[in-house]
Order: sequence, then structure tokens, then C-alpha cells
Amino acid sequence: MLLPTRLSLVFSFVVLSPLALAPLPLAAQSASETAMVKMPDTLVTLRDGIEPTYGWGDVEPGDIGQVRRLDNDGDLVVDFPGKDVSGWASPVDEMQPVIGEGMLVERGPDWKWQDQDGGAGRQGNVTALKDNGWVEVTWPNGTTNDYRWDQGGLYDLRAVDLGMHASQMAGAVVDDDLRASRFGSWTVLRQGEQLSFVAEDGGMQIEFWSQSNGWFDFRNQMGQWTYYSSSSKETDTSELTEVIAPTDEEPVGLTKFGEWRLRVTATDIYLSHPGNDFELDIPAQTPASFEVQFYDGKVETIAADTP
Repeated sequence: MLLPTRLSLVFSFVVLSPLALAPLPLAAQSASETAMVKMPDTLVTLRDGIEPTYGWGDVEPGDIGQVRRLDNDGDLVVDFPGKDVSGWASPVDEMQPVIGEGMLVERGPDWKWQDQDGGAGRQGNVTALKDNGWVEVTWPNGTTNDYRWDQGGLYDLRAVDLGMHASQMAGAVVDDDLRASRFGSWTVLRQGEQLSFVAEDGGMQIEFWSQSNGWFDFRNQMGQWTYYSSSSKETDTSELTEVIAPTDEEPVGLTKFGEWRLRVTATDIYLSHPGNDFELDIPAQTPASFEVQFYDGKVETIAADTP
């Protein structure tokens, strides 16, 4: 079998530190935006061009956090997944709500669409960000519609779970169209038809091709690349072709990368392929190992020291 020629990508990782800039004047928030930022579980990020009043700590520009509460001084207490911070706080006007494809949302402060979502408290999956402040959402009841996001300061939605979205907004442009974002302790690199997960310490990289027909490569801590596939096994795709929809019990972010299906829960990302009989499980906080789950019940762990 002829395999696609590997792209010769050279990644140069630079530790980004906050820019040494004076805070920029902040545009006034709408009443709806301010109200939403104060609501528990809302996903937020620092507004562009400011230095946090209480310092950065382990937080970086673009990191997405989740509001936990207002403290006695009226500041937001925010959790950041994968960050070594506790009790991180910020004035309300330094934070802004965020939304992105794959995030889970529920009714926002300006909701006016009756029970399209199936009822108050239901969570839908953001499937597209459209022009002019509209967001497409699919709800557990199967309904798909567009909703307002900062339309004249009005918000029909608020994001309450990262779902399929990375823990940084949009991702940083590293080189040309190469983008880097985070999933827990992994860095996710995407360029064209290549998707890679790189362990926090650089000791492992998992590389997927959108049209790979079910194979992938991984590089261990010694720099050795290994081609991996289960195409020689009997294929059972019954588990792979089932459509998984979010429920109240298990919100799920679901998207596709070429022929791969990516399913994300709060702690793991799962990648499966319709032409093969295995699923990869990459735990968010396991920096140098992942599992391959075969549908005959076999589980294989691949670690950074795998020969």
C-alpha cells in the first residue's frame, strides 16, 4: 500500500509570555454581556489588549476559563482547565464571554425563542459561526437554528462547556496556516489535511491524515516514527456508524476531520474511523500516553517510551 508522502513540517515552539503593554481603554460592555459574564459556568476569556489587574499567574492570552462565582469584592473567580491556578480572580470588565464551534451552549440573557431548545437548561452544540453575529446550534431534540451573538449587544446563548473546542480561542498562528491550540496537557496542531497531538513535554506526537483510511503515525520520545493500523483485523463498524447525540447525562461535542470522527467529553477526546475497527482515547491530562480500544474488547496503551 502506498502511503502519502509525509509533510516536512518543522515546528518551533516558543513559550509565550504576556506582552509588556500598558492596558488599552476598554470598550463598554452591553448590559447583557455584563450579566452573562457574571453567571456561573459561563465560558470567558480575558479581553484583548489588557494586563490583568491581579496578574497572569499561569494564564496566557486566549485561554478560556469558566466562571465559578463572584467573590465578596464583586470580582469573578474563574477556573482554567489544565492551568495551575486556584482562586484566579478578575474584575468583571476585564473578561468577555466566548463562543466557538463545538462548544456546548444554553439559553443566554436575551433568549426569546420559546422552547426551540427543548426547554430551559438544555444544552446544544455549536455547529457553525456565521456572519453578522449569528450562531448555528443543534439541540438534543434534533432542532437546528441560528441565534444572536452580540447582535446590537444582545445574546441568545451562553457557552457553558468547551465540548469539542480547544481550551484556547482560535489558536495561535505558528507558521502560514499552521495553527496550535490546546486540549488539556496536549498541544493540537492543524495544517491542511494533517492533525497532530503533541505531548506537553514533546515526548510524543500522534499524527493523523484526513484521508488516511484509518491509519495514523506516532513518534515516541526517541524520535522514532511508527506507522499504526489495524486494517489486518476483522472490521466491525457497528460502533463507529452510530450517531452519538448529546444528552443531559453526557454532553458530547462531535465533529469530523476528514473521515475521522472526533468525539469529546469533559476529560477525553476519542478518534474513530469508519474504515477500521478501533478508537483512540486521548485523556486531556495524560501528557505522554493514549489508548487504542479495539471493538473485540482489546485495549492497548501506547506511551512515549513505546519502541
